[in-house]
Amino acid sequence: MLDRVKRQAVENEELHVLTGCAGNQTQAQREFANTKKIMDEAIAASNTCGLEVSTSDNSKLVFKDILFATPTSTNRMELMASSLKLTESQKVALKIYIADADRCRQIYMSGLNRVSMNMSAAQRTYYAKIDAIYLAMLKGEFTIGDANVARNKAMNERVTDFDNAWAADKQRLETMDNNEYAQRQQAAAIMMPYLMQQQAIQ
Repeated sequence: MLDRVKRQAVENEELHVLTGCAGNQTQAQREFANTKKIMDEAIAASNTCGLEVSTSDNSKLVFKDILFATPTSTNRMELMASSLKLTESQKVALKIYIADADRCRQIYMSGLNRVSMNMSAAQRTYYAKIDAIYLAMLKGEFTIGDANVARNKAMNERVTDFDNAWAADKQRLETMDNNEYAQRQQAAAIMMPYLMQQQAIQ
């Protein structure tokens, strides 16, 4: 008899597909395990890069509750409503930040590009929206408030886009898994009479 245990969950943007015994995994389960390994490494590396960038003196001129609101900003509402535009020194700081943060993006995208076209596309769309916000600020078209509102919207849309991307990937993996399991059951049904006959002979 073939036994298969399945468990599925999505937690903190990580994918979790049920795996059986290591020696009896389906192709979908092996693909997911490899995907998770690659993404765990990419996330860890990009987080390390992000920490280095965010703690630089230049980044403190961009964030630190001055231009962009963070989840811990005490002046979040003020920044969202600010009518101020970037000063020349802030433009310089933002340009440096963009250049520094690009290498972190590349690290993260290198992982996504290897495991999911759907999620890779969703992340590229998010980066394009953020870059458009930066450009509008540098050109004097966006106030700090405009930028924070647009940035918040882009971040929320990214969550939705990633959910949709994961749903598509999850459906593909589940279909692969179900098909392989059905093939295994069929093969077992074909072999069972033979095995029973051999057992009877012995």
